[in-house]
Amino acid sequence: GSALYEKSLADVRGISARFLHTSVRETWPESLHFLERRGFREAMRTWESHLDLTSFDPQPFEPYLVRTEKTGVSFLTLSEARKQDPQWLHKVHELHNTLMADVPSPTPFTPLDLPEFQNRFLGNPHLLWDGYFLAKKGEEYVGESFVFRVPAQPGHLIQGFTGVRREFRGQGLAMALKLRVITYAKEHGYTLIMTWNASTNRTMLTINGKLGFVRKPAWIEHELSLP
Repeated sequence: GSALYEKSLADVRGISARFLHTSVRETWPESLHFLERRGFREAMRTWESHLDLTSFDPQPFEPYLVRTEKTGVSFLTLSEARKQDPQWLHKVHELHNTLMADVPSPTPFTPLDLPEFQNRFLGNPHLLWDGYFLAKKGEEYVGESFVFRVPAQPGHLIQGFTGVRREFRGQGLAMALKLRVITYAKEHGYTLIMTWNASTNRTMLTINGKLGFVRKPAWIEHELSLP
């Protein structure tokens, strides 16, 4: 392990990297000690949470859906947007970059250009287009929530992201989006949704807590500054 690390470190120094990042679960003491001995420092913590879909009851959350309907916001899937809106790709690309800029991260946000967005994100074979929900107000997309399949774990999904434009927050849209994703997952026989949230993201942690996500051990993001 030490030899592999030293080889990797030499490689990144060779391209003038400024920082090196890695994540370790808080329940892995040997890995934590390995990093600490090499000068890594904790940058942030991310909570892993799981939702058991087999026991999830959507009925108590119906008021959230009724509330959002009264705001004039409608919901559609990415598949529907592609069929209905000639500008769907540019709108979703702009929305995704705008929302991702607000995600807590130890590194500066770098937006994806359109080709990268198409190839690396929309081109991901595990992204579920029918499980990718958009919130729409008029002709503007104002929120999104999507999931990925986990090939090695049939029945499991990864919640990729849920976000709402700043000017539309506080109206229950994030909850409504997540509820639509959960309903889709249950209807299609999935049994578990896994998600990760920064420990500082109190809003999303609160939403997930209300929905019944069970918190697991945290992942600790470490950073090494390279002179």
